[in-house]
Amino acid sequence: MPSVPKLSVTSNGAVPSSWVHHVHAGLAIKGEVPFVAGLHWLTNWAQDERDQHDDPKTYWVNEAQRPDPRMDIYGADFRMLNNRLGNGAIAVSYANAHNATLLTGLNYFGSYTGEHMTKRFFGPRGGGTAKMLVVGVEYVVSWARFLRSPDVFTEEAPDLTTSVFADYASVNSVDPDFDGRRLYKFGAEATYRFVPWLAVSARADHVVPNSKDTDETFNVISPKLIFKTDWLSHEQVTLAYTRWFYGAHTHAEFPDNFTRGQLDNEMFALTFGMWF
Repeated sequence: MPSVPKLSVTSNGAVPSSWVHHVHAGLAIKGEVPFVAGLHWLTNWAQDERDQHDDPKTYWVNEAQRPDPRMDIYGADFRMLNNRLGNGAIAVSYANAHNATLLTGLNYFGSYTGEHMTKRFFGPRGGGTAKMLVVGVEYVVSWARFLRSPDVFTEEAPDLTTSVFADYASVNSVDPDFDGRRLYKFGAEATYRFVPWLAVSARADHVVPNSKDTDETFNVISPKLIFKTDWLSHEQVTLAYTRWFYGAHTHAEFPDNFTRGQLDNEMFALTFGMWF
């Protein structure tokens, strides 16, 4: 597949214009247990000679002699598609960044700019020079489909679905405060649909955002009621309650640097979704 470059436009003259190059290859295997695999390579880089006056507030980079930032990301994913054994997926990515704080145009692990990635994961004292490994895994099973196999389950009957999931990330950084940092979370969710118009669901997460400070660890629970018009209808209304159990040092990440005392620990949500 040919690569597709993309230009990221910014109104901030201190940040160079960035490009994103990406190449993807995939393989699909049909059968009773279908599989899909993919390989990915992305590069976010800038080569902008318009140096600026140095900003003393950004001590980690000298804008008067602005370096050329670059981040290469290599990824792979492997998926088992919907069948009697359920849905399973595992994905891994590896980022190699140099002066990434100046980059724009690429979203990586929930960070949408180089500055965001640097302050959350790579460390500002290194100017965003770091390596990061991310691994994610998820498995979802429909118990009605599994127990009725080899008969076909039409989904027009009660069903219990369960899922387990986990994410892990490690950072090797020039910034000693971020070097060796590990981040991970794991959790589970169960949903029981017992009538055409109503299902009950519950989810729990355990989150460790910083292995260097265990007091940042926190837990989340979220029970839900899910309303639909029929078994196979493509819309739903969800009423959810979420409760966070924070650690002593839990805080929001950049750019929302709220401390533990400023964070809400409860949320009620009413949402509507439709798909085609």
